[in-house]
Amino acid sequence: MQEEGSVTLDTESMKALSSEARGRILKALDEKRMTLSDLSRELNLSKPTLKEHLAKLESTQLVSKADEGRKWKYYSLSRKGRQILHPGLTRFKILFSFSLSMIVLSVVMMLYVWIIRTGTFVHFASECYSCGNPLYDTFIPMFATLLAIFGLIVMIYAYRELKMPEGHKVLSPPE
Repeated sequence: MQEEGSVTLDTESMKALSSEARGRILKALDEKRMTLSDLSRELNLSKPTLKEHLAKLESTQLVSKADEGRKWKYYSLSRKGRQILHPGLTRFKILFSFSLSMIVLSVVMMLYVWIIRTGTFVHFASECYSCGNPLYDTFIPMFATLLAIFGLIVMIYAYRELKMPEGHKVLSPPE
């Protein structure tokens, strides 16, 4: 079973990543999209060599080429290429969204209980039908507090997951 946010690499993609020059191209394109001339200048490689490497990266869908109808064609990382360079980013986004939704839900629950208890709206002002009800007095506030605490724990975990150790880079040369 494939893990959420993981990238499946076929044989051709593995061959494309085996070249040091292609790894440097991916890292350069991670910063911004570039033309062939920009890449040639930055990586100190000839244009024909770069064209050959970029064609291989395009065929494996690690890089995409945008022809905007002008003189220049821009190369940028594809989604698959970004996932290879930043594998934890997708997981971080999912965990962060989940934790944020838990915290927002707990705040909404606490506001709901506060509105009922204080009779803030006219509808509740005449008589409090929920006052003295253990559900509104203890359970919902307790559940909302635990939900907020759990949301904060998940948020801290997501942040720690994003901050990988400095030596743990996907395309770093071995030491």
